[in-house]
Amino acid sequence: MCDDVYDGELPMTPHEWEDNRPPQKPRLTNLDYCVILGVSFALSSAMMVGDLLTIGIASWAWSAYERARVKQR
Repeated sequence: MCDDVYDGELPMTPHEWEDNRPPQKPRLTNLDYCVILGVSFALSSAMMVGDLLTIGIASWAWSAYERARVKQR
């Protein structure tokens, strides 16, 4: 048992600290909205026509844009 006198304060070690702040949401820019609209249009029109090549290209463009956006931060 410890011989310390309890003074009303609990000790806090660094590993007990929790970050309870609300997470920051990334803001969408005008370029983000343009990419979303362009890829949505390409995918929807390609699905109506049944063009698998355009679906693949639009999917690749979306993933490439997301990878570039993550690297930018």
